[in-house]
Amino acid sequence: MLSPFLTATPIPRTLSLYLYGDLEVSTINELPAGRQKIETFYTQKSNQDKVYKFAIAEIQSGRQVYIVCPLVDENDALKIESVLFHPLFFIEKYLSKSSSNYDSCKIDLSFIGTIHSDRYKLIKEIFSRYLDLKLKTYYYLYLSTPLLYAYHKLFNPAFESSKYREFRFKALSQEEIIEIFENSKVILDIQHPLQTGLTMRTFETMALGRKLITTNATINRNNVEIPASFLEMPFKKIHDEILNKYSLRNWLKIIFDD
Repeated sequence: MLSPFLTATPIPRTLSLYLYGDLEVSTINELPAGRQKIETFYTQKSNQDKVYKFAIAEIQSGRQVYIVCPLVDENDALKIESVLFHPLFFIEKYLSKSSSNYDSCKIDLSFIGTIHSDRYKLIKEIFSRYLDLKLKTYYYLYLSTPLLYAYHKLFNPAFESSKYREFRFKALSQEEIIEIFENSKVILDIQHPLQTGLTMRTFETMALGRKLITTNATINRNNVEIPASFLEMPFKKIHDEILNKYSLRNWLKIIFDD
């Protein structure tokens, strides 16, 4: 029997991603072939046992049952003993590149990501500190359309000093992202203000064997001011046992083996 897990993000998060242009547009022009009639029922909490018995009967007959549980924060899991909070993961493609030589990296600090909320302002502030030290930096600021840039330029105060040429309107492929990060000593991670928990970038950076600078409050550290020497310090290799814990393979194993 599967244990309850907190692994998804609720609809409000999806809407915020759409608002900030963090999603590509997908158009469904027709219904799936062989689609059957969908029936929706509403029931009171007092009928919970009946609902679960019905779900068990459906599973035993070879069908599938999905239970949507709108809990995504680790604090929610701490309140409910039967729920196990499990963070995100990295895919094997990142781990396979971790053997590349850290000292041969040509980029000192890099960032790749969609620009939303206060990301642009933070990126400019952080990168300006390291430009003064003549370090090699790289950033790829993605927006889905030029129209979205125009919107931000008009209505988002953080974009007041922005230049059109700073942004890219074509998303990088996963292979292109890995290639850039593989050639970077330090990767910058800036989470969305509405997001809780560690981002996917945290685990990808760990798998690649690179250092991370993050605004994520989940990582409890006191060193708000990061010295330039951090970029030159040797990377401390992460034990395989820890890496394997956060791989996609292990993520699936934990869920489906319980």
